[in-house]
Amino acid sequence: MKRPLKRVASDTDALQMLKLRSTRLFPRTGAFLLVAIASIVLLLGHAMAEPEPRDINDVLRAHDQELLAIKGVVGVYVGVLDDSKTPCLKVMVATKSAEVERAIPKTIEGYPVVVEVTGEIKPLGDR
Repeated sequence: MKRPLKRVASDTDALQMLKLRSTRLFPRTGAFLLVAIASIVLLLGHAMAEPEPRDINDVLRAHDQELLAIKGVVGVYVGVLDDSKTPCLKVMVATKSAEVERAIPKTIEGYPVVVEVTGEIKPLGDR
């Protein structure tokens, strides 16, 4: 059933009714847009955030065999940089050479890799 149209006395009355309706909708529309934009920004920020790095011991376990397979590498372990705070992977080499330096990555999964010259490592004999 159709509602009967209201008669408006003049064009100014019609214009005023239109203004009233449009101004009532603005707070709801504005609030909706504000919430929608804030939600999008939060979701994008969360999605684009860097993932939490893996534990350095897990990283070492995942990459120790490939590091030990490099000619001249005699050992690998978890250490800290000279600042005594930043964890790093330490690679022990028998002798330092340009070939060994090129073969060892500078970082692995975000952790710095430090090369140490230790010389040849041999197991201790029976005592």
